[in-house]
Formats: sequence, C-alpha cells, structure tokens
Amino acid sequence: MISAWREVYIKRLESEFSNWTSGNKEIDVFIRKNQLKALLHTEVIEWIPYNRFQRVKYLTEGGFGKVYTATWIDGYIAYWDFSDEKWTREDNNETYCLKILDNSSNNIKKFLQEIENQLKFRGKRAISMHGITKDPKGNYMMVMQYAKEGSLREMLNRRYHTLSWNHLMNRCLDGNSLRRPTATQLVKDLEKYAMDTDGNLNSYGYPPEIVKQVKEIERIEKTTEFYSRKSCPYVTHPESCYTSRLIDQKPI
Repeated sequence: MISAWREVYIKRLESEFSNWTSGNKEIDVFIRKNQLKALLHTEVIEWIPYNRFQRVKYLTEGGFGKVYTATWIDGYIAYWDFSDEKWTREDNNETYCLKILDNSSNNIKKFLQEIENQLKFRGKRAISMHGITKDPKGNYMMVMQYAKEGSLREMLNRRYHTLSWNHLMNRCLDGNSLRRPTATQLVKDLEKYAMDTDGNLNSYGYPPEIVKQVKEIERIEKTTEFYSRKSCPYVTHPESCYTSRLIDQKPI
C-alpha cells in the first residue's frame, strides 16, 4: 500500500503544484515538501482555500491564539479515482478545527514550526493535521481534526469527580518501574471513562467502567462491615515523630 502511494499518488500531487498557492513562498514550499514525504494519504497536508469552509464559529482562546470550528465541504484526500480522474475524499461536510497562532502572518517560521511539531506526533491516537488555510483578515490557520471531547485536560476536568483513581494510581506508583503503565496504556485506561452515565458502551467498545465500579461497591457494602466503621481503628501518639523513607522495589 505504501509503495503504491509513493509510486502513483505522489506523482499526482506533484503534478498539481502549479494549480494552487497560499500566496506565501515559505508555506508553499513547506506543503509541497511534506506532500512528497507522505507515505499514506493520512499524512498528506494541503493548501485549502478558505471558501471551502462553511459555518465558521469561534470556539475558544488559549495561550497560542484562537480556535474556531468549521464545516469543510470537501474533506481530506483519500485516494485517486482513475475512472473520474480526480481525488476521492473522506469526511466531507464534517466539522474540523481551525487554529490561528498569534501574529502568524508576521511570523511564518513560528507558524510552520508549530505545524512541524504537530506532524512529528501524528498517529492513530493523535489529532490529525490536514492542511493550512487563510482567513479574510490575512491570518494563516491550521486545519485539524476536531476533538469532540476536547483536550485530555478538558475531559478530565469535566469527569474528575466521577472517576475512580485507586487502581490507576496504584499502577502509576508501583515500586517496580517496569510495571508502571506506558503513556499509550494510560490513554487506553482514560478512554474507558468516555461513556454516558446510563452505563451504555462507549465508542471504544469497552465495558461501562463506572457502572462496574458502582456495582462492586454495592456488593462490598452488603457483604462486609467495612463501610459501617465510623472512626479510624487506630490512634497516633501526640508526641510521635514521623519520618519518610524511600519506597523499596515492591508493588504497592
């Protein structure tokens, strides 16, 4: 599949270089260079005229600039249709994210470096970068996948009080570093909570984690007297002096 893309589709992209321009030489070179490096259609970024977006709406503002949502009429490149002699595209008329960096029109190098940073970490679980556009005010914008749940931080802020952290924290604090979860494993664990409160399966197909935990608590309450304890079963001496120590290499 990769060789087919390299041998056929890259040539198609290259033949279209003269058909478009961003109006900025640095941006044109950047896009063309990245198109020629693409191994799959998901790695293609392109110049997207602003008039291909509809229903542009302000979403939020952060330290880097402003974020908008918009409907992309065409969607991103999927493959070349040899019968119709044109690109077939996917996810057309879907919502995408448009990001403006402060003073992007006056600092193209910084703008392109930000995109380069995004491209370095693209993958199955990363936000997709689709291209660059320019609004009527002259601001260059990154065209990206729209994350409906927002950032991981925003999702955690919304769901913090409904999450049970005991199991996850025990794994993260395991004395043996080899048993601690990787970043990818943490993402998978956190995705388990992306579900509705009625206990329906989430979009990832995981069991309803929160409902499972609630039922387990109810079971424990019925079979033990732990939750009926009203005070701590031990006391500390008022004149005791407590010190800390290093955790030995054993599971917590």
